[in-house]
Amino acid sequence: MDFHTLQALFLNEIFLPGKKTLTVRDISSFAVRPENENAVVEVKNGKRFAYRFRTGTSDGLLKESHIGLSGTRYGVNWRYDKFRPLEQKQFPGTMTVSFEGAAKPVTAVFELSRLSTNKDWEAHTEVPGKYEKIELQDLLKQLIK
Repeated sequence: MDFHTLQALFLNEIFLPGKKTLTVRDISSFAVRPENENAVVEVKNGKRFAYRFRTGTSDGLLKESHIGLSGTRYGVNWRYDKFRPLEQKQFPGTMTVSFEGAAKPVTAVFELSRLSTNKDWEAHTEVPGKYEKIELQDLLKQLIK
């Protein structure tokens, strides 16, 4: 999991691992299947990870993102709820993050009381060079302890 993946999770966006932004050409990297009132979008070749997104078919809102470490029970499930207007779009007012695979459930809930941005706010940013990269499995192990 890289910074752009984490940023996409917080910004309620579908992503492809290793890509900063998606283009129309990336559509072939996904498989889509219906599931009740939703569409499930999965990354076809996630290598060590399985990536799955659940969107509403009537409103197009991203309701859930899931990243699982292949061959293990470890994963992150990120659910979005209570959508409200933000800059001509709908944005989730609640985000529930669950870390899977631990002996005890680990969940964090983000309740956003006020949704707003500054005029010059840039949603997509870059990681400062002073940060060190760590593997998702190492992060999950640290969080589970």
